[in-house]
Amino acid sequence: MINPAGTQVAFVQTTTAGSKVCVVPVNGGAVTELTTCDRHAILDFPCDDWIYFSGGGFNEWDRSGNIKRVRPSDKSVQNVVSLKYEQPGTVLAGIVQMQISNDLTRMVVRTDDRDEGPAGQPSGTIVKYDLAVNDAILRIAMKTSEPWSCGMGFASDGSHVFDGWGGHDGWDIFTWENNTRVKQISSGGHEIFSVGSATNHPDWICYGSHGSQKLKNWRPKRLSPPATAMPVTCGWVPYRTKPASCFHRARSSSPCGRGPARLPVRTSR
Repeated sequence: MINPAGTQVAFVQTTTAGSKVCVVPVNGGAVTELTTCDRHAILDFPCDDWIYFSGGGFNEWDRSGNIKRVRPSDKSVQNVVSLKYEQPGTVLAGIVQMQISNDLTRMVVRTDDRDEGPAGQPSGTIVKYDLAVNDAILRIAMKTSEPWSCGMGFASDGSHVFDGWGGHDGWDIFTWENNTRVKQISSGGHEIFSVGSATNHPDWICYGSHGSQKLKNWRPKRLSPPATAMPVTCGWVPYRTKPASCFHRARSSSPCGRGPARLPVRTSR
């Protein structure tokens, strides 16, 4: 994951000594180890001050719902939440994907496919979670659709949630506030297998397609732009106003920088 400033990449590094959350400058340089973590930890870098990470990954329901964050500047670690299902309220809810708004008040997770989970609870689907309230409960009312969902995304301004179809061929876009579906995007075939990640520009998403990553400007024209304007640098200028090559320079030393997406980083497993 790349931070909003476009200066650091966060990733999980696994060696014989264990796994750690690390950062490295986008343009290259020394790797800084921040804290220990699970080798399958899910990362998000929603603001420059904090990297969020889970206690595990897919099918590790007994620990993946434990979310912490680490501050790159001083390596301090804080517990964020241990997610539980609404009923009975004591069963840990595992997650397989996680994204957080840039203001750190909203989070969207894709819960585990856990068949042995509590009956009727939101497993295997996209669930919204209010970090401002942070009561540790994943509520049925906060689901965006029925199971199963394949992949998810979240606009960086916290306004819209992307819910991947179970058929792996498209997704629904919902408003955060009232779960209103504002748009459907279909590939017309078995192409879009996952809504990859939100980007650091709320108009763009990154998704998987036949083993590659693609960027798409999703926002319908009828939707108003976010209230807070994003920084206008080469890396943030809309696609039509800059060369397409800008999208492929996440690790380049070119002053052009990167495109508007936090390009996924392959982690060691």
